[in-house]
Amino acid sequence: MFVATIAMFFMRRWRFAAYTMCGYLLFISAGEGVVKNRIDSLFEGDSMHVKVRIVDFPRPVGAAVTILVEPVNDHRLPQRSRVSWYEPSVLPKLGETWELELRLRRPRGHSNPGAFRLEDWMFREGIHASGYVVPGKRNRLLQSAEQHTTSDFRQGFVEFVTANAGDSAAVIVAVGIGARHLLSRAQWDRYARTGTSHLMAISGLHIGLAASSAFALLTLVFGCLRLGGSHLDRATGFATMIAGAYALVSGFAVPSQRATLMLALAALALVLRRRRDSPRVIALVAVLVYVVDPLSIMRPGFLLSFGAVVVLLWYAQPAQYSVAASSPAGRLRNWLRQLSGIQFALLLGLLPLTTLYFGRIAFLSPLANLVAVPVFSLIVVPATLLALCLYRWQPFLGRLALDIADAGVSVIERFLGFIATAPFASFPIA
Repeated sequence: MFVATIAMFFMRRWRFAAYTMCGYLLFISAGEGVVKNRIDSLFEGDSMHVKVRIVDFPRPVGAAVTILVEPVNDHRLPQRSRVSWYEPSVLPKLGETWELELRLRRPRGHSNPGAFRLEDWMFREGIHASGYVVPGKRNRLLQSAEQHTTSDFRQGFVEFVTANAGDSAAVIVAVGIGARHLLSRAQWDRYARTGTSHLMAISGLHIGLAASSAFALLTLVFGCLRLGGSHLDRATGFATMIAGAYALVSGFAVPSQRATLMLALAALALVLRRRRDSPRVIALVAVLVYVVDPLSIMRPGFLLSFGAVVVLLWYAQPAQYSVAASSPAGRLRNWLRQLSGIQFALLLGLLPLTTLYFGRIAFLSPLANLVAVPVFSLIVVPATLLALCLYRWQPFLGRLALDIADAGVSVIERFLGFIATAPFASFPIA
């Protein structure tokens, strides 16, 4: 098959089929790699005393905590394992190294149609084993997270927010660094019923705000320094790097990858004075994300993120020919009309995907997003990003920014709670 695919590249008539086959082979190869890297059957079910490093935020589940670990110089363990620890003596943290007694098995789960399938989820997330920590005195902390690393910075922000914010801490942590382990089931249900779950993912909204804020500040700084050359180009380059750093801190999920790559391509076109072709940019970014991680197309974030951009571009085409209003009231009216239209376009355009992934239709999502998106864009996200930048170097100013974000989230939570309880707010699909 590989030889036939290479041969088709030299025949113009079969070139499209060759690209399709390349994509298919990449996906098969990535999937086969996940299956091959699962825990060896020789060690399945045995108690193993191993050294592991925690690579994601532990998730409390009742009296237990679920952690994602990778081995430290131990060939018996696969690359990633998901284990449960019942009533740990000390709550583990991201980046820590532990000695644990684990009992693991290959991923498996129920295959009920229409229900959540654990094995499928573990496959697309690249998790090669599941199990639990055997209670005992052999489980001990060896090393805390190394200082001045991404894990240390993310863990520090979580501790800062939980210590200084109220009930909004879980949302602020999700908005700031993309960590959603603190969100309760009630909060998830409230955002799902109102069609605002996308606010909890680091996407184009967050990356764009980080880049635009950095660009405005750097343009002013470089303009005053008069270093020579185009200060706008210099500010564009540094703002793109800052946005990329923020995406890395946020966990670099698929929506973050898409937004960062699109921003980088747009910045490159701006610096080179080239015209931007949005459909080609989206297609190129989708191919890059797929080549790096072919299994990413199985995650809801891939189709929802790229689908939302396509819907927005489709909706924006006739809008560019609209007549601009001259009065402030007219401009406000046009802005509200466009924002409302965007929300209805997203509701209808993403309806098949949201129904497939979430099993419900949020009929009031345009109304909820009409209020929630501006508040998050103008208040919550900028204040959270400011707190993220200041919490270690200027804790007092970081707390002030955090208070602003807390107030904005509290208002939105009350509003969404009212919307979620309205009749026909959400219609489940059996």
